[in-house]
Amino acid sequence: MHSLHPDYDCVPTPEPPHQDLSPPPQPPLHPQNFSPPPPDFLPPQPSSPPLGPDPIQEDPDGADAEFTDMSECYYHTYHSMLNRRPCTADSAFLPPGTPPTPTPLKAPDDWSPYHNRIEFEMAEFAFKKCHMSMKNLDFLCNLMASLLAKHHNSPSFADHKDLYSVIDVTQLGDVPWQCFSVKHTGEHPEVVPPWMDKEYDVWFRDPRVMAQNILANPTCKDEIDYVSFREYDVSDDKHQWKDFMSVDWAWQQADEISNDLDTRGSASVPIILGSDKTTVSVGTGNNEYYPLYASISNVHNNV
Repeated sequence: MHSLHPDYDCVPTPEPPHQDLSPPPQPPLHPQNFSPPPPDFLPPQPSSPPLGPDPIQEDPDGADAEFTDMSECYYHTYHSMLNRRPCTADSAFLPPGTPPTPTPLKAPDDWSPYHNRIEFEMAEFAFKKCHMSMKNLDFLCNLMASLLAKHHNSPSFADHKDLYSVIDVTQLGDVPWQCFSVKHTGEHPEVVPPWMDKEYDVWFRDPRVMAQNILANPTCKDEIDYVSFREYDVSDDKHQWKDFMSVDWAWQQADEISNDLDTRGSASVPIILGSDKTTVSVGTGNNEYYPLYASISNVHNNV
């Protein structure tokens, strides 16, 4: 009996002499860690298939497969249920081939929420390129106010708070900061540690809106996987992993989510969180901060 095919005898059957027979097809040899494709799909056919019988048509209800490069060395199989079908803003599915809604174009002189290009470049220079401190920003704004006072004019930004408020409402960054306070309300031991009596501010941005901004960012449009997939080498069907949506967990979650019929046709957007601790000494008295970072797992590792 064959270890892979127990219903077949491994002892070859003698053939009559002088009979020309083509050798039987041999199954590919897989490594021990081989992760086979799902049983409900067929690998994609090359763009120039060899002569022979017509290829078997893929089950439309199975996983979708397609080559990922011009050399046709690798192919992906995509989850067939959570498969990001195009839809309207109200979640109404669109017919196949419907073009996406064009991105609204801004006028060449529209620098909103900045009044003009000079204001934008000043904000970019001070905040992004120089990482200017709040104290230095206030000093610069006061200098500009003194210079413009004789012309009965005012500077672009009154102080660092004014600058930050404009940056926060800039397109693709229009998620305002919010704050709430937390304090320990449980039982206190006999010796109360100082942190139990303190109140702590938690500053945050709406993570859902942040995720929507990442998905809407045109610079990421070619670096996002909207559907969980598996990548295989054509030569040996070896399963390969790279970006997050190619891992088995993403596929398994898509299986579980799609059990709810209302979710089928949508896209899965898992959130990745990372925490850290940092001490800020300048102007804070060595306060400790615990940033919590969030991103979507659909973006490629190189983003």
